[in-house]
Amino acid sequence: MSKSLPTSRGKPIALIQRIGEEDLEDHIFYSSPKIRREIERRWQRYLKDGKTVPIDELIEGRGKAGSPHMNSCG
Repeated sequence: MSKSLPTSRGKPIALIQRIGEEDLEDHIFYSSPKIRREIERRWQRYLKDGKTVPIDELIEGRGKAGSPHMNSCG
């Protein structure tokens, strides 16, 4: 794994590290404030109501847990 440490006036300012495609997708997905809010909102609703959505409904976009459009986070 390659790493670089850029400096300014001799002090580190960032760490640059090579990551794989899957890790990049995870980083982009979980660093989105909108997606993180949606995940947290749905988690809190699950804790409150204890309801889940079957995976086949989620994939088909028919899930009704919290939003009429389950896959409209992005």
